Amino acid sequence: MENKISLHSLLIILFLLVLIPIFIFLENKENGAVENILSISLNGNTFDLELAKTLEEKSRGLSFRENLLENQGMIFVYDDEKERSFWMMDTLIPLDVIFLDSAGKIIEIKENMQPCEESLGLGSCKPYNSLPTKYVIEINAGLCNRLGLKVGEVINLNQNS
Repeated sequence: MENKISLHSLLIILFLLVLIPIFIFLENKENGAVENILSISLNGNTFDLELAKTLEEKSRGLSFRENLLENQGMIFVYDDEKERSFWMMDTLIPLDVIFLDSAGKIIEIKENMQPCEESLGLGSCKPYNSLPTKYVIEINAGLCNRLGLKVGEVINLNQNS
């Protein structure tokens, strides 16, 4: 009888065989979420920026967000440096938009971009065309002024924590 596995032991083994893959999946999913956030410092203030790398992520951007925590935002990452077109279609909150070259130098700042009136049914929605840029950061409107961000400053984009 010592060689036979009891029903209780068998249930424990089966339970563990089911739970271990679930825990591994959940841990990988949690780690994946962290990989989609880039933590950077803007004039001594830490910001957690959602990464927008795919066409779908870039198209969606911060659309339909009703609020954004003060230390949060989004960074759009492109493969090359060229003119970009941004608009506020379906964006519900005003934003400051920071355009950076491939070295992370601020080349343009568009402050206080307001929600597109067309998406609110009030008029046309015009895009804003930037200078050649590789990275674009969106944060809450008014923060660029409050943080004292200026064209020519360099933002270290290798601060992922």
